[in-house]
Amino acid sequence: MKYTVVFLIICVSCFIAIIGVIASIIKQNDERAEFIIQKTCTNTLCIMFAYLIFCVVEQSYNGLNNAEIDGINPFIQLSILSIVYLIQLVYFKKSMEIDMENRIRFLRKEKNISQEDLAKKCDVTRQTINAIENNKYDPTLALAFKLSKVLGVTVDELFIFDQ
Repeated sequence: MKYTVVFLIICVSCFIAIIGVIASIIKQNDERAEFIIQKTCTNTLCIMFAYLIFCVVEQSYNGLNNAEIDGINPFIQLSILSIVYLIQLVYFKKSMEIDMENRIRFLRKEKNISQEDLAKKCDVTRQTINAIENNKYDPTLALAFKLSKVLGVTVDELFIFDQ
């Protein structure tokens, strides 16, 4: 019984926190809003994960290997929470995608620079350069500036934003 009460208190507290954040962010209309909501949801789910893992560890410590917490196995609770978390990640990843092309491959080949050489000059791996060229990864702002400096163009000339 004590586990269920604690779990419900944590769930309700997290739910109230999420509603509060969402209510305050709805007033804002910028790209940070979804990011903040995603972080809040992630932190909330992490708290719930931590509690359930604590329950499992405590049960193992007390020798209750397959015992249930008030009729619900904590492993099942962890599995359900994992599924919710994965759904949340997929939803936010799709909602935050931005269509942006780049001219890195074209400029690199124009200057006869290999992916390996460009990667060394920018302090990243060749795989990172490859992923950026193939639009699989958006570089950080610092890396975008390094790339533009090495390729001799501005960041605006390097990346093309499709609206």
